[in-house]
Amino acid sequence: MLQSRKSKGEAEEALRQSEARYRSLFENQYTVMLIIDPEDGSIIDANPAAVDFYGWTKDELQSMNVQQINMLPDDKVQAEMQCARNRTCNLFSFQHRLADGTIRYVEVTSGPIVADGKTLLYSIVNDVTERKQLKEIAAENFNRMQYIMASTNAALWETGLTADTTFWSEGIWDLYSLEPESCEPCFENWLKTAIPEDREALRELAEHAINNKSEFNGVWRVRKPDGLIRWLMSRGTPSFKPDGSIDRFVGIVIDITDRKKEEEEKRQIEAHLMKAQRLETIGTFAGGIAHDFNNILTPILGYAEMGMIKLPDENPLHKYFTEIMLAAERAQNLVSQILLFVKSQESEHSIVSMKAIVVEALKLLRPSIPTTISIEQRLDPSCRNILADPSKIHQVIVNLCTNAYQAMETSGGTMVIALNEVVPDRNLLNNFPELQEQPYAKLTISDTGCGIDQQTISHIFEPFFTTKPVNKGTGLGLSVVHGIVTGYKGAIIVESPPGQGSIFQIFLPVIDQKVSEKQLEKGVTVGDARILLVDDEQATTRMMTQILTERGYRVKAMNSPSKAVELFRQTPEAFDLVITDLTMPEMTGIKVAYEIRACRPELPVILMTGYGKDLDSAETLEKYGINQLLKKPVRIETLVSAINEVNPCN
Repeated sequence: MLQSRKSKGEAEEALRQSEARYRSLFENQYTVMLIIDPEDGSIIDANPAAVDFYGWTKDELQSMNVQQINMLPDDKVQAEMQCARNRTCNLFSFQHRLADGTIRYVEVTSGPIVADGKTLLYSIVNDVTERKQLKEIAAENFNRMQYIMASTNAALWETGLTADTTFWSEGIWDLYSLEPESCEPCFENWLKTAIPEDREALRELAEHAINNKSEFNGVWRVRKPDGLIRWLMSRGTPSFKPDGSIDRFVGIVIDITDRKKEEEEKRQIEAHLMKAQRLETIGTFAGGIAHDFNNILTPILGYAEMGMIKLPDENPLHKYFTEIMLAAERAQNLVSQILLFVKSQESEHSIVSMKAIVVEALKLLRPSIPTTISIEQRLDPSCRNILADPSKIHQVIVNLCTNAYQAMETSGGTMVIALNEVVPDRNLLNNFPELQEQPYAKLTISDTGCGIDQQTISHIFEPFFTTKPVNKGTGLGLSVVHGIVTGYKGAIIVESPPGQGSIFQIFLPVIDQKVSEKQLEKGVTVGDARILLVDDEQATTRMMTQILTERGYRVKAMNSPSKAVELFRQTPEAFDLVITDLTMPEMTGIKVAYEIRACRPELPVILMTGYGKDLDSAETLEKYGINQLLKKPVRIETLVSAINEVNPCN
């Protein structure tokens, strides 16, 4: 009996000590702890940490139901209660309300506890608000990054020095045109995504980055399933282990195809502009030479013509003067071609049917083209007319067709001449700034010859550049074509695919007018007009004075323009007209005309020039008070005809 009473006392003491240990543990725990009745959810006990966390007193907490602090639906709370009744432990996530109204995210570990024979629920509450917020921020940043990657054709990658540590983000599969289930993300598979020509260079870049512990920067091409080539660019930064060795590379890969395309377009535009500037420089130089050359030709041609006129045909000297005339005229034609290149040659513009000129030119060319070359015409009759000099358009067609058939002279082939009306697309407008978004007559002349390499294409419009033998051409044909086309605010484009011949495309602006014919007749007579002749070239003034004097004119020749103006001011009524050169020291012929007309506004003025740039329109001549413009060298009949046309005495 005594032993039984002693055992009971020991058990009670052990229970008391156990409860004391529990109470001490419960009260001194830094973690929030609640004891809950699973039947009704009332809070039976709360430790000091819970009081501090929730902000209510212990008595206030013990008077509350757990649902009062929980912001989630009741069914989740009931699940927590059920775990106690089932005597199981579980982890729950809740949003708990504090005394000040603040909402905190918590994770609750719940399990059963037996006290006084009753099953209760203990809840250990961990505040995970900061962790959850960081997780949400990370998720938001990741989603934002994914959105940015998707909108910029970019993706992320991470790789260690072994394949099992390689990671590719979702966007990479699309960039590389791979299926995730068919390809493991590793270095070798990455190399295989590049086209074969780029793989070795990529491998060397990767090895260089590893060996030098530096950034990886690579650009390569991949072939999409549809056969199109896309450009990719990647940059990777190394991260290091504590010992200084590389742990891994983390980087980004983006699609730069559009950028590459823009760079190529920019390069083509810059090359086109440089070419245009080079041609302009050559043109300026050629124009200066033409001016001086025409001044030299003027007395040569004039004296030779005078010699032919004065000598009978049977005189041996007549033949000599004839040959001098022919040589001078050939030189004059050569200068005319140079001036066509620099767009300074005067011409009569009229409404021109491109189709009619093409047909006429081919009729003339066909007999000279070998029968081994077939000609196909694809001329759209609805193509509208252009405003140009018919002879110059004829020259363009003949030059291009001649080049085309000469490219096929030995092998034979097909020459195609096509004409249609087009409006340039955006690509043409970008690459050829001289074109506008307006209708053009597009003339295409193509051949199936050997073609032209790109190096040659970059020079073919330069004067005197030729790949033909010495007796086959002067190198002026295409430069003249270029000058004519650009002079009419058009463009010329050359394409020569390897082994597929050459294609020349001419674009000339169309007008909505019908073709009309205009004929002008001019008579040539002699007269006795009093002429003031102004030219700084003494050889020219001597020759012209002799020619005009023999024709009955009275000539006062002056080699100084300032002295000529001074003489005229002294006796303005002593002259019936003025003939002046354009380019002279002291003052230009334009200035001479201005000073002369300041004294006598009605006095006719004839301007002569060896280089009449920017003076090829009636409006320009009228603006400066010029009645006629003559290009050196001038034939006697042309000079006399111009004098008689403007001379008010006739």
